[in-house]
Amino acid sequence: FFVLEIHTQEGKMISRNAMLRCSNLVTGMMVGGMALNSSLSSSSSSLKCEETTERGTQFANRLPELPPQCKRFYLIRHGQTDWNKLSLLQGGGHDIPLNDYGLEQAERVSKELSGISLDVIASSHLKRAHQTADAVHQKQPQAKRLAFSNFGEMRFGDFEGKPWRGEDGKKSSFEILDEQRVENPDEIWPGGESMKDVERRARQGLEEILESNRDDKNFAIVAHARTNQVLLTSLLMNDVSKIRKFKQGNTCINVVDFNEGQNKWSTVLINHIEHTEV
Repeated sequence: FFVLEIHTQEGKMISRNAMLRCSNLVTGMMVGGMALNSSLSSSSSSLKCEETTERGTQFANRLPELPPQCKRFYLIRHGQTDWNKLSLLQGGGHDIPLNDYGLEQAERVSKELSGISLDVIASSHLKRAHQTADAVHQKQPQAKRLAFSNFGEMRFGDFEGKPWRGEDGKKSSFEILDEQRVENPDEIWPGGESMKDVERRARQGLEEILESNRDDKNFAIVAHARTNQVLLTSLLMNDVSKIRKFKQGNTCINVVDFNEGQNKWSTVLINHIEHTEV
């Protein structure tokens, strides 16, 4: 069965210091299809990692085990940047690093994932995603570390570097145009790209990872809000115009399973951000 867990509020970090050690490799697979279950699995996995935290053990134990012929992907959004805090549109054309809070978020998500023995940790080439993935890799040096421009944020062209929120309850020019482009995914942003462009390149990156790591089971990919939304709706719904269904908080964790035999993707967890909440 599957777990669908959605969190939409962001908060301050939880402080945890307990450390555990573990020694066995995670084994297991996943289930195909889109069936969802609102309850959490109590099944546990044996682990192989450098440093597993209390939160990491709890998170791993909440996930259902993977059945045969399947792989699990942990799709993560990067931590906070100063531009996130100021509601400025970064897009794929501005390489903004994490701020102090974002670095703390990256550390927290690395602890949340520490109970999962990752085989591959990939990221966008942009600093904010790269730094977040590096924090995860620091706790899991056994994993292969990769970077792909395919997972870079959508290029919003002329609107990048500007506030994306409207004021006094009014929609901004960006928000108005964004609604139009969500309804028409082939429509290109002035000086940028379309959602279909993002879908094509992100799925190509995913296929490259799968093809070059055939024997691996657990993959983490650190990317960006819109890129994650496009990839999730493409894989799970085959319709990128449905991106509003998938909110993406900073360092949120999405878990999706891929059944190779059936060529099906399924939902396990969406926008998990408990590690960032008080």
